[in-house]
Amino acid sequence: MALGGAITIAHQEMAVFPRRGDALILQNEEDFQYTVCPNVVGNRLVLIKFLMANE
Repeated sequence: MALGGAITIAHQEMAVFPRRGDALILQNEEDFQYTVCPNVVGNRLVLIKFLMANE
């Protein structure tokens, strides 16, 4: 994407600006929250997959 489109992770003070072919892998926590900022210019294609483990 040309401008905008960051993924921010709450409680981590982290922003990720994805590019084609990138992967962001995070360990899920009870209060996991994220936001996806809007694109100002360009397109976005996002796939979100949750992997659950029984402990």
